[in-house]
Amino acid sequence: MVFAELERESLQHLDELIYSESLATMNALTGDEFNEERRDARNVYSRLGRRLMPWVRWTPEKTPAAMWREAQERHKDPTYMANIRRMQGELDGRATVIKQAVQTELELRKRAQKDREERAEAVKRTVGRHHVNRVPWRSRSIR
Repeated sequence: MVFAELERESLQHLDELIYSESLATMNALTGDEFNEERRDARNVYSRLGRRLMPWVRWTPEKTPAAMWREAQERHKDPTYMANIRRMQGELDGRATVIKQAVQTELELRKRAQKDREERAEAVKRTVGRHHVNRVPWRSRSIR
């Protein structure tokens, strides 16, 4: 019930955003009324768009080439690379601990399965066909 209401409200806002954006990006034709509606649509879209979708921007902040250049500059910095190596060492240490824990868990599960199979086999051996139909010794002597 709550999710249906949220979905309905979100769709209503989305419809309003689409309408406002379509008006805001249209070429101005003629008349002050159209330009005023277009200006209002731009204001509504800017206000609601920033509140509902902060990840949507009019222009990207950086180009991929600029981000790549910045990454290359960061790789030249020795303190940055030392921090990267330190963090990678910590992650490798955690990975080794997790790997050992998983291997130990697998070994324990294999031993437990083997123990269960041995117990089941032992139960089958003690309750074999020969032992089930056996008449106690004292009962034989009474006959």
